[in-house]
Amino acid sequence: MIAQVKTQAGTVYYTAVFAIFGKGSSCTVIGFDENFETLQCIPFYASPNHYRQQVMIVETTRDNWVQDGDLEGYDWIVYDKKRLEHIRLGRLLHPDFVARGKALQDEVNVPEWWEVTDQKTANDIRWATADFHDAVILSMEQTETDAILQFEIWGGTALLRLENAEFHKLCEIGAHGEEFYSAHITFEGGKVHFRGYGSEVDEDDAEEGLRPMIFHFSCARLYWKVELETVTFDQF
Repeated sequence: MIAQVKTQAGTVYYTAVFAIFGKGSSCTVIGFDENFETLQCIPFYASPNHYRQQVMIVETTRDNWVQDGDLEGYDWIVYDKKRLEHIRLGRLLHPDFVARGKALQDEVNVPEWWEVTDQKTANDIRWATADFHDAVILSMEQTETDAILQFEIWGGTALLRLENAEFHKLCEIGAHGEEFYSAHITFEGGKVHFRGYGSEVDEDDAEEGLRPMIFHFSCARLYWKVELETVTFDQF
C-alpha cells in the first residue's frame, strides 16, 4: 500500500503504508515521516475540526498483511505492541526496526500517471477518490480521440486521462455541476467503462435506493492521478 501525503507546508511525498487503523475521519496510517527517518502515525485529516485531508491512498496492495481488531498491517507492526505504542507516542525507534520499513520503502514506485488495467487497479482509484462520492467534473478537454477530465473530489482534485474515448452519457460540468454519489469501473469488450451515479434518487426507485446513472464513458486506456488540496488554517 502506498499513500500520498501532503504536509501543512504544502510539500508532497509518498510513503509505504505499514499499517492502517480507524474509520472515517479518524482513519490513520503508519508510514514514514517526510524525511524518511522514522515511522509515524499520519491521520487522514489533520487540521481544526479535521477539515484538511493530508493522506490519500493511491495503491492498495496488502500482501502479507494481518489484522488485529481495527488495526491491519504487517505482522512486525501489528503484533509488536511495544513498538506500536512507541510509534503512536513519537518515541525513538530501534534502527533495525526502521530498516525493515526502509526496505519496503525502497520498493515504492510512483509513476507520473497510474493506469487502470484490472479490478485491483480500479479499486486503487476508488480508494484515492473515496469512490468519487460528492465529486463533480470541473472541466473536460477533448481532442479527436482522447480526453482529460478534472474532478473535484474529497480533499483535492483528480485528473483522468482517456485514450480513444467514447462518451455515452454526459452530466452537467463545472463547479456547480451534478454531484456524484459513487462511480463504478468495469471492463467490457476490451474497454474500460466508467459509470457515475447521481446523488438524487429517482422517486420511482426510492424504495429500492437505486441511483440514476448520470455519466458514462468508455476508453481503450484510462490513466489517473490525484492532488491533495492545500488548505491553510486562516481559511477556517
